[in-house]
Amino acid sequence: MNFLKKLFGIKDKTSKNEEKEIIVTPKEKVKETLNDKNLVEDSNEIESILQKENKPEILYESKVTVAIGGGKELSDENAFNTMGVSDENLKDEILKYYVWQSFGEDFDVISGKCTMKLIRLDVKEKYRPKVDIETVVSAFFKMLDEEDLEEKTNEGEIKPHPDLEKFKQVPWMTDLRLNNVSICLNAGFRPSNSLPTEFERKLRPSIEIAQRLNAIKALVLWLMVPQENLESDIIINFIEKNDLKGFMSEEEKEILNGSRDDEQARNAIGWKFENAWSLAWYFGYTEPEITGQMMSGEQMQEIMQDFSCPLDENIVNWTKNKQTLSESELLRKEDLFYCLHNAVRSAQLGRKTVPKGFDPMGNGGVIHERRHSLTWMLSKGLNWEETDLST
Repeated sequence: MNFLKKLFGIKDKTSKNEEKEIIVTPKEKVKETLNDKNLVEDSNEIESILQKENKPEILYESKVTVAIGGGKELSDENAFNTMGVSDENLKDEILKYYVWQSFGEDFDVISGKCTMKLIRLDVKEKYRPKVDIETVVSAFFKMLDEEDLEEKTNEGEIKPHPDLEKFKQVPWMTDLRLNNVSICLNAGFRPSNSLPTEFERKLRPSIEIAQRLNAIKALVLWLMVPQENLESDIIINFIEKNDLKGFMSEEEKEILNGSRDDEQARNAIGWKFENAWSLAWYFGYTEPEITGQMMSGEQMQEIMQDFSCPLDENIVNWTKNKQTLSESELLRKEDLFYCLHNAVRSAQLGRKTVPKGFDPMGNGGVIHERRHSLTWMLSKGLNWEETDLST
């Protein structure tokens, strides 16, 4: 799988007419969308249109990633970025005559996008949306809160499963393991009932977890963001001032000695993000899920932007006052992924121990990488490559 598609929505280079969604200069971005209705070619053309007496009712329209939870101002900023306009003076000039309107009725929950249009102020009522995006997002979060409440109400319950009884008969079985086995069985995973339940686990310091998470971030930025948008010195300084090489494998360190355009390294870096999910969860991100599906581009960007240290900050300071997981919560999740990993390994040997449609290698690799981070966080004193991932 081409990881570029997951992180930035980039299509294969061989497809000449397919749209790209990467960081580009304003003029380049506008030229890519010349075939869209009411789009302008560059900033000079925008200024020319604004000086006309008969200005178009709609200056621009496009699908825009809305700033969920960030309000209209941030969504408008995203719209200008999509349009390719970064000059603040030009933005102010545009908003003298136009207003951004969001059309929440076509909001796509998966992509987080909806149509946004620059409507001339005197005709904005004519194009008023049936519902704006802020209303849609508010209703969406209310629905999620209701579902979350329902999940919490049932939390801790062990759903009955016909195969659970044989696990209950194991002399060393624990309540924690029974609960995790129940989750596995009900999801279609069949771990062995002979697995041990007691391990030497000790939570490592939060700063080390943050350093590993941000080491991954640095590697991703090195490979995925063009040099003209983010200078190499900025990334290297971030790595050095936070001692991040101490939390990279030898293979990962070699990436920094190579080209930032290394296509093979780019496609392999996706697995690092599966490591990052578990690490970001420790600092408040959502729980890593167990289906084996790779993370979406939106999830990756959330971690990069909201759950890792900014490049101009010090990680020691960033971790201060951060709310983190308890050791018991981390032990619970690590034990679950230990069981899942066992079922995956058995499936890779040809046994029917994973759900129908689950690829033991592809989806199983996702389980492996998320488990790696969980077990490493509980392996104080061990390097990343020394983590015991036996099943």
